[in-house]
Amino acid sequence: MRVSILGMKLSTFGLAVVLFTTPFVTISCPGLTLSLTGLQLVGGTTLSEPQMFGPAKERAIEGEPVAALILLCAIAGFTAAFLSARPGRALGGIAGLLGVLLLLFLKAKIEGDVARQAMGLFQARFGFGYWGVLMAMAGGLLSNVFLKPDTKTAAIEPARPEMSSAS
Repeated sequence: MRVSILGMKLSTFGLAVVLFTTPFVTISCPGLTLSLTGLQLVGGTTLSEPQMFGPAKERAIEGEPVAALILLCAIAGFTAAFLSARPGRALGGIAGLLGVLLLLFLKAKIEGDVARQAMGLFQARFGFGYWGVLMAMAGGLLSNVFLKPDTKTAAIEPARPEMSSAS
């Protein structure tokens, strides 16, 4: 079976971009749960807070610049796959490494912000989108660092059991 190295690089970074549309983080407290996608973290969103009396109050949540940088790294890694061997590998590897480091920083930042804002009443749980983007960015990093730049495809041969001749 032949596996395209270009396809591996495109699929890892492309998957990271697509996963930005899935739930990244869920912030919950007694009686309220808020789930945000990666795109909502990038661009911000508005919340409708129910009030005891009167209409719901609208509250704006600003975008997170770190999440925007992570999305930019995923897009840069995706486009780097189309570049020639050496520059493409370098840019893809840097994009993957920065993406992984920024994702870890984003997790620590959100957890710290939630703990500071709510004095322990709120909890932040990171969802499928966050962990998927982390794994995809790590896969993009590894595919750029460890796969040979000279070949367009890599051969993956299934293991063949040795036959012993019985007389």
